[in-house]
Amino acid sequence: MAVRCISEYERRFLTEGALSLAYSMFAEKIFPDHVVEAVMTEAINYGHGGYTVDEELLYAILWAICERHVKNPQAQETWDHNRNDFRLS
Repeated sequence: MAVRCISEYERRFLTEGALSLAYSMFAEKIFPDHVVEAVMTEAINYGHGGYTVDEELLYAILWAICERHVKNPQAQETWDHNRNDFRLS
């Protein structure tokens, strides 16, 4: 199973828990790759703002992005079948 490598540049903004969650999101393939990439992009933006991204903040970013996609009428069909699967173990 191929997992996206999270570069040292990206890691410096994440706590150990957030890094673990990020790898989980990539490896478990519960979310489409473009959603996980959007989460990582937002997390890095928070890091540039001087914040350390912990697991709770990464989770909040994930849910905000998921909500944005669910509210998008074009993406509605894609997300409807996965609505109850948005949980990471």
